[in-house]
Amino acid sequence: TTTTPQAGPTTNVGSQTASDIGIPYKPMIMTEALSWLAQFEGQGFDDAAALLNLILLQEFSMNEEGQMLYGTGTALTAPGAPTLTLRTANSNETALTGYTTNIYVSATAANEYGETVMSTRTSQSMSSGKVVDVTLATLSPGQAWTNIYVGTGGSDPGRASEFIMGSKVGGTKFTLQGAIPLSAVAVPPAADSGTSSTTDYEGIFSILSGWAVTNSVYPTGFAGGYYNAGVGDTLNQGVIFTALKALWDGATAGFRADPSEIVGEGRDLANLSNDILTNGHSTAYSLRISQDEVNNIKAGGAVSTIVNPLTRSILNLMVHPSLAQGSTMLMSYTAPHANANIGNLWENVMVQDLMSVKWPVTDMSFRFSMFALGALVAQGPQFSSLLQGLQLSSASPFA
Repeated sequence: TTTTPQAGPTTNVGSQTASDIGIPYKPMIMTEALSWLAQFEGQGFDDAAALLNLILLQEFSMNEEGQMLYGTGTALTAPGAPTLTLRTANSNETALTGYTTNIYVSATAANEYGETVMSTRTSQSMSSGKVVDVTLATLSPGQAWTNIYVGTGGSDPGRASEFIMGSKVGGTKFTLQGAIPLSAVAVPPAADSGTSSTTDYEGIFSILSGWAVTNSVYPTGFAGGYYNAGVGDTLNQGVIFTALKALWDGATAGFRADPSEIVGEGRDLANLSNDILTNGHSTAYSLRISQDEVNNIKAGGAVSTIVNPLTRSILNLMVHPSLAQGSTMLMSYTAPHANANIGNLWENVMVQDLMSVKWPVTDMSFRFSMFALGALVAQGPQFSSLLQGLQLSSASPFA
């Protein structure tokens, strides 16, 4: 009898990669002062010092929220040159006026704290009864919105004669119509006006767009699992589904990501709600109002949650008061599978949480300060998504 040895099981050894992250703490400091005269003259009407402290707390909270959204330690890059399309004004549009021969259009990338220098100018010869559709370059990483500047003349009038005509443009297309501003409004900055600061967080926009990698705060690959900076459409079911599918499939990272919340600006979420109500599967119902209910009728409808068609999970829709139109985030706050040493995917880690200080009186004023020291830490940005370039309208005039 001959015995043939059987092959044993092949031993496969997995490999893992770990990335050490060192997030620097950033200070946040705000101070307000109140004169003795203001405090004493307010007696019997209001406690001005207490009111000032409340206002300071509100200012501080709003600034912290802005930091968590838009903060970055690296200046934004100027956008590419816009593309111009001349066309006849529709009945719901006002033809451009105030031009001489040509118009010159440039753009700047901006966030809550400043804007970049202007892009290369694009020129367009003009004729009566026309409007101009401006197609913007894809938003730069970390950018929140675009400002559009317009000048006019037979030749390029130069930066000092180009005036803002589109402010906080969130979409990729904008229609220039009506009177071209010729004075008394903002011109493009000659240098970056403060899009970054060494005391800023790396905020959600910077992290999800991959911008936070450029200053080595986060290692290569730490970015949103799906990032689209040029959607070019209103927020709708198709746009959301594309993002959810990319997150679930782990096309770039974040395999099996299952976000729990869609955070957007009110008008963008209204577009999503209207798209669902208008184009979703209709539900037959009858409306019956009894005589005692005629003065208590609620009209209108809005979607507050949607179902992820891939996972059947519920996503809450949250309107963020500090978020600019044109950007929406799909946020995951916990990992979809067990990860050692990872609790919250997004967390403010504070060395010193909010501290209020009333300073000793050294002159005829009262001074109050708010202070905090910490960092916004993203331990798994690949499970979240950032959508930008969302239009307010899919039909002209574009906004």
